Amino acid sequence: PGGLRVSALDLRLGGRMLVKHPALTVVGTIAVAFAIAVGTVGFEVARQALRPTIPLPDGGAIVALRNWDVADYAAVPASRRDYALWRDGLTTLTDLSAVEVEERSVAVGAGPGQPETVANVTASTFALTRVPALMGRTLLPADERGGAPEVVVVGYDFWRNTLGGAADVVGRVIRISGTPATVVGVMPRGYAFPQRNGLWRPLHLERLPEASPSLGYVFGRVAPGRSRGEAAAQAAAVGARAATTFPEARRHVRLQVLPLPDALSDLPATAAVALASLNVFLVLLGALLCGNVAMLLFARAAGRERELLVRNALGASRGRLVVQLFAEALVLCLVGAAVGLAFARSALAETWALIEGQTGPLPFWVDTSLSPATALYAAGLTLCAAAIAGVVPAVKVTSGGAGGRLRAASSGGGGLQFGGVWTAVIVAQIALTTVLPVALLGVGKDVTRDTPAGFAADAFLAATLDVDRLDGVAGGGDTVPAARAARLEARYRALADRLRLEPGVLDVTYADQMPLMRIRWRGIKLDPGPAAPHSERCVGGYCAGVVSVDPRFFDAVGAPVVRGRALTAADAEHRSRAVLVNRFFVDSVMGGRNPVGRRLRFAYSGDSTARLWYDIVGVVPD
Repeated sequence: PGGLRVSALDLRLGGRMLVKHPALTVVGTIAVAFAIAVGTVGFEVARQALRPTIPLPDGGAIVALRNWDVADYAAVPASRRDYALWRDGLTTLTDLSAVEVEERSVAVGAGPGQPETVANVTASTFALTRVPALMGRTLLPADERGGAPEVVVVGYDFWRNTLGGAADVVGRVIRISGTPATVVGVMPRGYAFPQRNGLWRPLHLERLPEASPSLGYVFGRVAPGRSRGEAAAQAAAVGARAATTFPEARRHVRLQVLPLPDALSDLPATAAVALASLNVFLVLLGALLCGNVAMLLFARAAGRERELLVRNALGASRGRLVVQLFAEALVLCLVGAAVGLAFARSALAETWALIEGQTGPLPFWVDTSLSPATALYAAGLTLCAAAIAGVVPAVKVTSGGAGGRLRAASSGGGGLQFGGVWTAVIVAQIALTTVLPVALLGVGKDVTRDTPAGFAADAFLAATLDVDRLDGVAGGGDTVPAARAARLEARYRALADRLRLEPGVLDVTYADQMPLMRIRWRGIKLDPGPAAPHSERCVGGYCAGVVSVDPRFFDAVGAPVVRGRALTAADAEHRSRAVLVNRFFVDSVMGGRNPVGRRLRFAYSGDSTARLWYDIVGVVPD
């Protein structure tokens, strides 16, 4: 056993061998570093996506409440009425909190506004998360009442970067969407509940329609001595009573209790399986790369065959020789791991930035640094890499009888030969070297290529606009008040008229989604009639990307209607339910048949449009 122990002397000798063979050291280090980096980044992303650690006191006890429509297989946002029913009826949960996350323009002093993610929250949110303010205070129930002064709690990064880390920040006034708000507190570094937002202001529930689905999230904490299962059972009973009391709106809706990560990340089951499977591929890729390093070390060891055989003949056991070659590979892999972890830190930040660009704000628990669990995983990968790169060639080199091998080596014959295993490794290495770069090049071109927009996109400038959802909303009912909708439309039209007067501006239009970016997919159902087979990924119907547009939209972008008629100002003015579809819709949903005159509705009971029929009036290009 003592002969199989790696000593400091073995490691020093391994280091000398790396210095003696710089070319092999550089190539091997790069290969191991790449293997460690890709494996580490893949493991960290999968860990935070599938089994995240909630960085809050007793964070595992925080859950989310969700209305789920079992008929349309879709989530239904909660209403003010739902929140009141849950708060009063759920004894298994405490600190029930409502949260709405928005993008707002935030200005300091006389400077221009900058976009910030703002969370409108009930004061109970801070009791839920159990994190006190670093300076000042958090929100109070009195801040939510009508007529209360507008206040805001800011995050640590906003305080340091935007407010200059001022010690007298409490009491300062900033403007959120033009509305002055007094800073009453600063949260500690790293606090960003629930979606990496940096500001929190009171959610004025009385301004929301009573039954309109208008709340983004509802959270709670499992009460002491109770379990999540008990909370789920009680929630099901409360949801059943609501379905009985309000059969028209809640007949098919069930109240669910979800773990916090499931509510915020909303990772589809197929994506979760793919993410978990990715690590298997990355480990196999790392093993193959380490196999290539093993071939290099085997080739070097073959050159040292005479030396090793002489040492064996003089009394060094086979185990001792294997340990020495393993130590040399271990030193190489440790150097590669250090380089790989340094690269993984920056690669992880870039990976999360790429994901955020595609999915929107990341959950607050996402950390761009490597966790201790991932560091331990990287250590395991390093040992595996050293075993593959060191032990496997060492066993091959030291196999067979020493005497006969020494005589053969002395006479110039009978040297080490590549066997079937090594031949397979070489073939796999060549295949990987040939196929992987081609595949990566194809993926890179697909990601970075300019997808045709169907119009002269280079001639357009684009901006995103957002309006405070709480601005002027009053009264009850299941729809947003018509007066507010009319006022918003008037604002857009006034802005468009002003922009058209700017030099060089030929036309202005607006839509609620940017072309080719994050289209909102919704389930739809057609009226009876011929159509193409249903999509397998849409429950009970079809899926379509839905965009609300200004009637001038298609004229402005130069995409004329190819069948039927265009949208008109009268459609907008009289709130007609006219829709246009594109050619892809005609082919995939209608089976190539003329869609003009057919009707569709949205298979989603979460808003007032769910049971309304819309008339298809025209077809536009893709």
